[in-house]
Amino acid sequence: MAGVGSAHLRAADEVLLQVTDLHVEYPVGRGRKVSAVSGVSFDVAAGETLGLVGESGCGKSTTARAVLQLPHPTGGEVVFDGVDLTTLRGEELRRVRTGLQMIFQDPIASLNPRRAVGDIVREGLDIWPDHPHRVTEGDGGEAAASDRVRAVLGSVGMDLDEVASRRPHEFSGGQCQRICIARALVLDPRVLICDEPVSALDVSIQAQILNLLEDLKELYGLTMLFIAHDLAVVKSISDRVCVMYLGRICEIGPTEAIFDRPAHPYTDALLASIPQLDPGGEAEEDILAGDPPSPFDVPSGCRFRTRCPRATELCAEQVPELRPAPDGQFVACHFPLTGDLVQ
Repeated sequence: MAGVGSAHLRAADEVLLQVTDLHVEYPVGRGRKVSAVSGVSFDVAAGETLGLVGESGCGKSTTARAVLQLPHPTGGEVVFDGVDLTTLRGEELRRVRTGLQMIFQDPIASLNPRRAVGDIVREGLDIWPDHPHRVTEGDGGEAAASDRVRAVLGSVGMDLDEVASRRPHEFSGGQCQRICIARALVLDPRVLICDEPVSALDVSIQAQILNLLEDLKELYGLTMLFIAHDLAVVKSISDRVCVMYLGRICEIGPTEAIFDRPAHPYTDALLASIPQLDPGGEAEEDILAGDPPSPFDVPSGCRFRTRCPRATELCAEQVPELRPAPDGQFVACHFPLTGDLVQ
């Protein structure tokens, strides 16, 4: 079964990462479970950046970690380069997973404070002594590893000789995130999963890191899954955008269509909530009122219906499936803003 959103791709063989019907549940005691991700499906083409956006608690980060099998999803498939990661365990999974690397939200907390930067970046190569960037003819693995560490640090704007023996606490948050990016790149991954990589940084530094990621994507031929709650950040870096609400996908499609012609009422409400620099204008009515329902008590039918001004009895009775919309999106709504869906 192809992941939802594949219709826009030029050819099926371009799909590098395919997530199908992904479910993640957590036990919460007394035999109860909470569903953090419920039936999420999407494709990411080679060289593409897919932005994943939604309110806090919607399942964005859980989806990203489930792609990496951290933890293993409760159900569904995660196919990377033709291999279903959900069927792998142990050493076999670890080797395939070198092709997918993650950048975390808090750059300082994600670095070991007791280790030197040179060792932190190099660690992946030490774990895999047979990695191509350690095994070369003539100069030996040590020289090859050092050259690789120097190259990836250089690509993020840092010099190995200046930072190798220093500890993370000696660097700013933006510099620590550059180190984290270098650590992720050292194994030459094909997919980079960015879990809100700029939300903990000052606004002036955010732009630098976003520009750096764009440059690295071009330099290393990366495919990216980019998670953020800041819509402006997602718009600036993504080729397509996937909007999530309470563990499900509401809408997925090209960035321009999502931002200019949203098809789902939730997407429209998110965009309307962006502050506007118009001091003389009238304040818009808050169309995204209230908080998301508890994951312990998920509404029947459409999960957004309790906050949706267009909801009817049908929305309470039937779960809307993702279907093609006229502007290239896929939308899960019985009454989309774009009118009739493509049949």
